[in-house]
Amino acid sequence: MLPERTASPRPRRWPLKFPRLGLAACAWWLAAGVLVANFLALWPVLPQVPAQPGIDFQFYWGIAQTRPDLPPQQANPYRYLMQYNALLAQRVAASGDPLLVQAHALRPEFDLTNTPLVYALGALYPARYAPALRWHRGLSVLAFGLAVAALLPLTNGAALGTVVLTVLLAAGYWPFWLNLAVGNLAALQLAGLVVGIGLARRTRSSPTAGLLNVAWLTALVLIKPNIALPCALLWWFSLAHLPRVWRLPALAVSVACAAGLLTYAARFFASPAIWLDWLWVLFGAPNRLAYDYALGNVSSAHWLAQTTGLSVRVIGALFLALLAGAFGLQAYWRCQRAAPWVPVKVSEPHEWAAIGVVLTLASAPVVWPHYAVLAIIPLAWLARSGTRAWPKIAALLGLLAIATVPAVKWRWQLAPTTSGLRVIESLAWLPLALGLLGCSGAGLPMVRAASHED
Repeated sequence: MLPERTASPRPRRWPLKFPRLGLAACAWWLAAGVLVANFLALWPVLPQVPAQPGIDFQFYWGIAQTRPDLPPQQANPYRYLMQYNALLAQRVAASGDPLLVQAHALRPEFDLTNTPLVYALGALYPARYAPALRWHRGLSVLAFGLAVAALLPLTNGAALGTVVLTVLLAAGYWPFWLNLAVGNLAALQLAGLVVGIGLARRTRSSPTAGLLNVAWLTALVLIKPNIALPCALLWWFSLAHLPRVWRLPALAVSVACAAGLLTYAARFFASPAIWLDWLWVLFGAPNRLAYDYALGNVSSAHWLAQTTGLSVRVIGALFLALLAGAFGLQAYWRCQRAAPWVPVKVSEPHEWAAIGVVLTLASAPVVWPHYAVLAIIPLAWLARSGTRAWPKIAALLGLLAIATVPAVKWRWQLAPTTSGLRVIESLAWLPLALGLLGCSGAGLPMVRAASHED
């Protein structure tokens, strides 16, 4: 005979039903609201962006356009910088282009820190400055839009993450607007990394995608090596997930791509030693990259170097070692938690790229505010990872720091030496790093051998 059931008291219900919003959900909605408010505050400034002269783009375009006017023996811009400066001044005076005249007035001399390849690729733009700058900005807008649209499906349909990323695209993500104003390459680099993530995701099912990806990532590093860390992690991910018989051909493809691009730049500038000259110019002087905060450098390594008196390269290497060690220890802990017969789940390439971007923002001696365009990659990862509130709140803090604080500083013309703003800007990567460490499954994976891949 079954025991008689006792009726449990029915829970008392409120007459009105309120949506159940967790702490993380509220944080993301708050981020969306702040971005919209940021967009409204910046509205008087944003229409002025197309009229900005593109002070960075002037260098990308100017070196390539000035090169044909020099004899081959003086074609190396790292050795004959004075000749390039003189010819650029003549071209500016004869052009009658107000944008070029304004850009040259702001930065009358070349500051050559980029690779010979990026200057050689400037020859692909039109010979007139204003149309070339419009083309570059149009490509940047297209690349940014496609990159964010490609990251949206990676949120696994998370509505809140999709809303935030859509607001990033459509409203007030100031680093992107700044990138358009100065004419830099951050939006194009974001798209390049997203392509690398997509190809890396297909490497297991298609070795051809892996071969293409190692060449693609090699080219991205040679064009502008400030994204070398995320590219290196994605490159290693693609190589490690290729079948063994494809790994040696992949190395050969990567080497062949590098050799071809190195040769192209050397032939463009008629100098086989141009890459060594670039390295010497960049790293020969100990303070070559010590751009001050007043110029816009928000590097945490530079800030601590000025505070402690140590070398900016030493501080950057220390940041890199500490963060890489933290991710490595977490990966080791993940492996220890797994049973010996259970393979550790392989992290996705999106996570690898997110970690690489955070490592770059934390350790680089130069971090211009428009580099924060790349931070959309870890923000997108944190929008879709983990079920706990902390990673999403960390992403919110990083989002507010990298998107809002620079806008406040430039919109209301606050003093560039304001210590509080400098600390927040310089450490904007910290909540992103903590969020990645706090996500379940974050960290560089130490994958046990899987025989089916070989």
